[in-house]
Amino acid sequence: MLGKWFNSARKLGDERPDVRRQFLQTLSAEKARDLQPELLDALSRESETDNRRLILNHLTDLTPLTALLDGEHGGAYAEYLAGHSERATDAQLAHPQVIRARLAGADDAQARTSLLAQIDDTKQLVELAVSLRGDAQNEVLARLHTEEALQALEHASRHRDKTANRYARERLQQIRTAREGLSAAEERLRNLQQTVQRVASAAAEDPAAREARRTHLVALKREHTGAQSLLQEALVQLTALQQPTPDTALHDPFQGLDLSPPQASPFGEVVSNLPQPTANMTADRIQHALDLAAEQWRTLSDLEAPPDTLAASYQQRTQSLRALHDANRRIQACTWPDAPSLPERISANVWSEVEATKTWLREQQTRIQAIAWPADVQPPPQLLEATAAHDAARARLDALMAQTDAQLANASELVGQARAALEAGESKQAQEHLGSARTLLETLPEQRTRQLNKSMNGLYARLGELKDWQTFATSPKREALLADMQALIDAEVAPDDRAERIKALRGEWNALGKPANKHEYALRQAFDEAAEKAFEPCRAHFAEMNEARRENLAKRQQLVEQLTTYLQTVDWKDADLRAADRIMRTARQEWRAAFPVPRGKDKALNERFEALQNELHNHLKKAWDANADAKRSIITRAEALTGEDAGGATTDAVKALQAEWKSVGPVPRKLDQKLWSAFRQACDAVFEARKQASDDRQAAFEAKRQSAAALCDAFEADGTPPTRKALAEFTDQFAAIGDLGRDGRSLLGRFDALVNGYEAKLADAARRAQVDQLKALQVEDERLAREGGDTTFDAFVGRKAVDNSTEVLHELTIIAEIVAERPSAPEDSAQRMALQVELMNKGGGIATLPSRKELLHRWCNVDGKGTSDLVCQLRERFFNALA
Repeated sequence: MLGKWFNSARKLGDERPDVRRQFLQTLSAEKARDLQPELLDALSRESETDNRRLILNHLTDLTPLTALLDGEHGGAYAEYLAGHSERATDAQLAHPQVIRARLAGADDAQARTSLLAQIDDTKQLVELAVSLRGDAQNEVLARLHTEEALQALEHASRHRDKTANRYARERLQQIRTAREGLSAAEERLRNLQQTVQRVASAAAEDPAAREARRTHLVALKREHTGAQSLLQEALVQLTALQQPTPDTALHDPFQGLDLSPPQASPFGEVVSNLPQPTANMTADRIQHALDLAAEQWRTLSDLEAPPDTLAASYQQRTQSLRALHDANRRIQACTWPDAPSLPERISANVWSEVEATKTWLREQQTRIQAIAWPADVQPPPQLLEATAAHDAARARLDALMAQTDAQLANASELVGQARAALEAGESKQAQEHLGSARTLLETLPEQRTRQLNKSMNGLYARLGELKDWQTFATSPKREALLADMQALIDAEVAPDDRAERIKALRGEWNALGKPANKHEYALRQAFDEAAEKAFEPCRAHFAEMNEARRENLAKRQQLVEQLTTYLQTVDWKDADLRAADRIMRTARQEWRAAFPVPRGKDKALNERFEALQNELHNHLKKAWDANADAKRSIITRAEALTGEDAGGATTDAVKALQAEWKSVGPVPRKLDQKLWSAFRQACDAVFEARKQASDDRQAAFEAKRQSAAALCDAFEADGTPPTRKALAEFTDQFAAIGDLGRDGRSLLGRFDALVNGYEAKLADAARRAQVDQLKALQVEDERLAREGGDTTFDAFVGRKAVDNSTEVLHELTIIAEIVAERPSAPEDSAQRMALQVELMNKGGGIATLPSRKELLHRWCNVDGKGTSDLVCQLRERFFNALA
């Protein structure tokens, strides 16, 4: 016994993997059943994948693998359980590791969907999305649609899975883009509302002002329609991305505004002055508008006949207003009684409320229809509430009637099952079905259950007849039991099964009660005799069982002697604790296997065995406690490192503690797993802190890069005219973002390109502004020369007449052409040369040229230029040179 164990344990614990593999490959199933504890212990220590697979194949019970799923080789054990699901427990199949393995091996979408339905935790779904591939990964990704889940996926998939990371980043970007589009559209619609209200409320007395206002409002309406389209596109995008959509019901600022072109006929003005029907218009206001329009229409009709089209429009508008007026009067005069209260579930006393609700629904529908509210006008709150109350009551009533129909259908099905049971002679089952049906029908109205009750009464009558017949059939049953017992005498049946069969037949016989007549007494005597003969083979079997009990007693005595010898010879200062633990557990296993033993003869032996087991356990516990204390000390030191900076020295210290951990002796498995979990958690915290610090830096850089990219996108998409202020704000905001890391070089290049492009736009805008300003001054100069009078241009303030103004203007023109390096007229070449020499002399050999601004100021200060052709030519040349 123990000798066999020592030989097997030595091979399982051999340092050479090939020796362990050869032993596992030749291990028989029968011997493996005796080595289950040793195989489990070897599995926890085995480092070779093939050997672990061989050990798993020899395990008869996979339940202990649950504790290993979260360990170092948890993924391999999960794959094994997934491939042997018929041997795994429900708890194991529901473990995240096993579900992940089953998902990876699932061939069809239905199986993957069923497995995914078991997972609700976002963290588990994220981990699955990173670890799976192909169709399985795509189905998991489809479950991750909230922003929180996508952010967790983006963080978890960095440097691990490009597909999942790209999916998360693209989805997050799509969500951000859609929300930004929605926000921009909402902001634009709000601004348009304010603008429309301001323009619509502006006073416009004369026809020209009214037409200008109408044209402005028509343009605003087109822009409003475009903004609404953008809003709907953003909402559709958010819905497609499975994101919540906010309530974006904005007031239509154009409601009630007549944007149609003005009518030339005075009848058209009467029609256009009629208000558009709206829900908030009172009956008095409508009547006042109708009376005023009727008076104006009659006055105009006395002078001339109205055009047919305007007469039709007038008739249609007044009819719509009168319909709204009448509906307003009716709704004010109407009373709306509350709907009867209906319970959520059907009951026996609910039917009066059901009938009252049906009556109320008919009356409520009649009241709503009698209002005759115009279809093209939004109903008022009273009518909306009345309609909602009608629909809610109808829904509650329909739900109750659906319950009634379902309950009636269930009762009908039970009656059918009772009828089938009666046909089969199963009176008890038939009575249960009829009772359940009767309970269901008690809460339903009599007119709905009359036919079923009639059928049930007939079935109850047949049930009574069946019970009478079963009582009459007792004697045939006794005869059948006697025949079964007599047949058992010569039957080939195992002794244990034979004894159980005899016991069962005896129980059925006794269940029939006492014999009722002489015939049944004779049957009982024959039944007892047959039972005795049938039991004869069992007696020999039980004798063999007694011999086995004596052998088991001898095995237990030998086991006690072996344990005694082991405890007397072992040196506990240098003992193999794992071997001692295996001996203790193996001895317990063999002790239990040596059962049964003769009753009353193993008490002292059992006490001796328990004393030896306790002594062995005490030695082990003393060593275990010391090892556990050593491991707790290591855990304390590891936990102390979690608060330090995640640098290289801290990491080296953790690795040293891991090496020290391996040198500590064994402790009990559950405690060892608990200690190892705490130690690993502390080590992981140090490594995770170091990784987190790196991830945080990268995340911070990534966040900055995203902010910089978004800032560049917004700046690039800005369609407003360029300004220095906008450029300064952009550069300040970009600089405020800070360092973008090594991956931010492209963004810096983009920033420089945007700034340079914007500078070019500013320069171009400044040049165009300068040209426009010169053009305006040239036009004003022409006007002043032609008409005289006052001017609003500052450049002409303080102008005065000068002698020989044409010569002054001629000189200014040539100097402007010199400054602009433009050629002068051929006839001016001599004068141009003289002016250049003069300018050189003033500058001491270097030409001192006036600025364009100074030249422009001198030109504009000359008054009384006149309108001669020469002056016009000089003006054209002068302003062309400055442009």
